[in-house]
Amino acid sequence: MVWAELISIYAEVEETTLSLFVRDRGSGFDPDTVPKDRQGIALSIRQRVTQRGGTVTLKSTLGEGTEVQLFLARTA
Repeated sequence: MVWAELISIYAEVEETTLSLFVRDRGSGFDPDTVPKDRQGIALSIRQRVTQRGGTVTLKSTLGEGTEVQLFLARTA
């Protein structure tokens, strides 16, 4: 397993939206080739965020790293 030497986390809290960006400059991966029995992204991230009405975008490029973007609406 190759680890990223640098991980960046950025969050924005606006009046109606919470945005979170997590980026690394590691080895990256092809999300379409992740075995179906590996549910970390699907369950730990996507399912939890979408259950609360949010969205998740995952971008990963081999050799360049990965970025996960989470967006949630803020409620009173």
